Amino acid sequence: KGLTSTALYYYDVVIMEKVAKLLGNDKDAVHFGDMKHNISQAFNEKFFDVKKKLYASGSQAANAVPLALGLVERKNEKNVLKAIIDNIRDHQNHLTTGEVGHYYLLNALLQKGKSDIIFDMASQTSAPSYGYQLSQGVTTLTEDWNAERHSPQNHFMLGHIEQWFYEGLAGINPGPESKGFDKILIKPQIVGDITWVKATYKSVRGKISIHWQREKTIIKLNITIPANTEALAYIP
Repeated sequence: KGLTSTALYYYDVVIMEKVAKLLGNDKDAVHFGDMKHNISQAFNEKFFDVKKKLYASGSQAANAVPLALGLVERKNEKNVLKAIIDNIRDHQNHLTTGEVGHYYLLNALLQKGKSDIIFDMASQTSAPSYGYQLSQGVTTLTEDWNAERHSPQNHFMLGHIEQWFYEGLAGINPGPESKGFDKILIKPQIVGDITWVKATYKSVRGKISIHWQREKTIIKLNITIPANTEALAYIP
């Protein structure tokens, strides 16, 4: 509880610093910048195991939350990411996260370009996994990973995978320093045996669409962006 609460406290302060800068409140920006530094330092002193190169219990969530939120010192990022991946592999490509941690697990892997790991987890058909829920004949997300019938059968709190569909597989993202998608980043992550992806996102600027197809060593990209915007597209 201490790890997740402190990490989210840090992220709140990161947001406040950005807001202060955008509003031109320089004094507040400096204040929140100092807070951000102090919280980060205290967080790492408390939760990071220097010898093992991982956080707290070493669980997927314990390592993913600080990695996704930018709390991990750059020199330790590779080791923390490796610890997450090793843990997933040790669990036969299964997740161990719940409602809170799962969002950060997917985001940490997505940020580091590890959609292949997400694909391996999403492709499982044994519990706990999305595939297992499907194998039980459900047509909506259940509250529990094991899809037991006594628990709610239409509960979207574990639906974080949808973000990966758009940002990872389709690769639709706001560009750096984007304001309301005036700058767009198209960076699809092509993984597994997926041969095509088609997605549309209705941004405040208009419709952003991508359709990619893989034919052996050839990748075809069809991209549509709104008027008065610009996009940077990465060819996988």
